[in-house]
Amino acid sequence: RRIGQPLAQLSAAANRISQGELTAPITVRSGIQEVSLVAQALEQARR
Repeated sequence: RRIGQPLAQLSAAANRISQGELTAPITVRSGIQEVSLVAQALEQARR
């Protein structure tokens, strides 16, 4: 669960970006550094 929910949020965010929805910021919070890094990368891609 600690990693499952953040990964599900990242997956949903990636799907939104792939469909061209670029208005909502990526705000996934996780204590796992690697998950946070992926969230930051998606946020940069969204911009």
